[in-house]
Amino acid sequence: MTPTDPGKMATDYNMANGGGGLGIQGFGNALAFGLDFYQNSGDPAAGPFGALRTTNSSGALNSVPDAMYTKGQNLTSWTTTIKYQLTWNPTGGPGGGPYISASLKDTNGHSWTINTNNAGITLNPPKSFSVGVNAANGQKANDNFASINNLSGTFNTGTTTVKYVDANGNAIKDPTTFVAAVGDIIGISGLSSGAKAGTDDIAFAAPTIRGYTAGSANDVTVSQTDGNNVITIKYKGTVQQEAIVNTNKPELWNGSRTGWGNCVFNASLGSSY
Repeated sequence: MTPTDPGKMATDYNMANGGGGLGIQGFGNALAFGLDFYQNSGDPAAGPFGALRTTNSSGALNSVPDAMYTKGQNLTSWTTTIKYQLTWNPTGGPGGGPYISASLKDTNGHSWTINTNNAGITLNPPKSFSVGVNAANGQKANDNFASINNLSGTFNTGTTTVKYVDANGNAIKDPTTFVAAVGDIIGISGLSSGAKAGTDDIAFAAPTIRGYTAGSANDVTVSQTDGNNVITIKYKGTVQQEAIVNTNKPELWNGSRTGWGNCVFNASLGSSY
């Protein structure tokens, strides 16, 4: 589990860390729960062993307290399939912060459990988590398989800003905002590429702005970083026909109809008249 945005997990992870990086080295305040079959530098024991591993804010692997790995257990006697279960509790841990309760169980009655609150281990409280499943064999060939039986929780959200601009990028309407789940792909009907292709999760209609027609817009994949969640709708100015009737001086309408009277003219938006 890592606070990294889902779309950045693959690009941000440094593959040079190999299996010893456990899929989390390089991600700040990340956690990995599972089995380790090979002893790398900094590991608490020779493999195989089970552990809950964490990184610091810089992404370096933390040392492993005794309570966070299967100290004293011989996992070579465990049989497959091994079931993992982990619960992240946002409150109730040391100082009122988060804690984890987790367990490993094989099909022959072996098990190991950890509760970071009971062990007095303090965890960093992230805004949200991305969850992934990974495996590494180093330079050895071996089969790995996994299935997720159940996953529950609450989707994190991000705020998206919609900007309305003319052809020159000038604002023609105050921006609006909305909240959506992280990972949602959102576009503008008939304008953005994903909306036109029917691949967006959500598509909104562009609002009508008098004197303009909507010309183009972009899709956005909602992330935890609100500054990256921006949809810009570009509008084109249209020629408007206006009828102006001057009623301030009714005497101008007597007899000869001098002055203004149902005068019709054409003007482009942005012109002064």
